[in-house]
Amino acid sequence: MVWWRGRNSGFSCQVINPETPFDPGRDPAPYTQSVNKRIVGIEIINDVIDVTNRNYSLTFDQALIFNFEDGSVLMFSRDVWFSEEISITWHDDYDELFSIEQLTETLNNEGEDQVEVTRTRRAL
Repeated sequence: MVWWRGRNSGFSCQVINPETPFDPGRDPAPYTQSVNKRIVGIEIINDVIDVTNRNYSLTFDQALIFNFEDGSVLMFSRDVWFSEEISITWHDDYDELFSIEQLTETLNNEGEDQVEVTRTRRAL
């Protein structure tokens, strides 16, 4: 189940009985994606942004990736930094949604800041 409300977004995963009506108790109603596959791995994509001329850095987890036994993947990700919405896609190429170049351009303050981006992917 994926939901958003106000300025927060979140992710929750739970086993449900297909015979039981789904009632998340959230408004707006969340989008659900049935999977019915065995998870064999989970990965997190993290961005670290160093603003070198201002001497600070930011870090944020951008995507959560599930790898399944049949070789397929499901990615929950933000489209842009600080996004309130989470996208669900059946691929794990986060750069296709929001590249390091796009991120650098978004955060460089119209050329006034020197931004360096490090994107990592770690398995849990």
